[in-house]
Amino acid sequence: MQRESVNQKRGVSARNWIVWLAVLIAAPATLLVAWRFGNRKYYLSSLLLIVYAMLPFFVRFEHKKPQARERLIEWYLPLICQMADEYDGGEIPAEDLIQEGNIGLLLAMDTLDTFDSPAACQAHLLNCVNQAMEDAIHANEETKKSNEGIVSRVNHLNEAIHR
Repeated sequence: MQRESVNQKRGVSARNWIVWLAVLIAAPATLLVAWRFGNRKYYLSSLLLIVYAMLPFFVRFEHKKPQARERLIEWYLPLICQMADEYDGGEIPAEDLIQEGNIGLLLAMDTLDTFDSPAACQAHLLNCVNQAMEDAIHANEETKKSNEGIVSRVNHLNEAIHR
C-alpha cells in the first residue's frame, strides 16, 4: 500500500517516458524509413526494432536484486562444469553435460523446501545434477546401441538382396 502511494506521488519516470517514446514513436518511424528505402536497410531496421522491443525489459530489470534461486544457479555453475569435465572424454561433449546438469539443478530446486538442513539441500542438488548427467550418458549409449542394431539389420537386408 505504501509503495503504491510513493509511485503515485512521483509520477512517470524519465526512463519510462524514453521507453514509451521509443515504442510508440521511434519504432513506427523506423518501419516507415525501412519501407521507404526498401530492403537495403532491412538488417539495421530489424536490429533497431529488436532494441525497441527489449527496452521495457532493460528498464524493468535494471535495479533488480538477484534472488536466492539465481544465486544458487550462479554458485553451482562452476561445480557443474567441474562435474562435466570429469565425465568428459566420452561421446557426449562437455557442453551438453553442462546443459543436462543445469536442467537437473533447476528441477532439483523445486524440491528444496522438503529438506531441513543446508547440507541435505546441497547433497540433493549435487545428486540431481550428477543423476541428470548420468541419465544423458545412459540415453546416449542406448541410442548408440539402437542405431548399431538398425545398421546391422540394414546391412543384413542389403546382403540378402544382393545374393
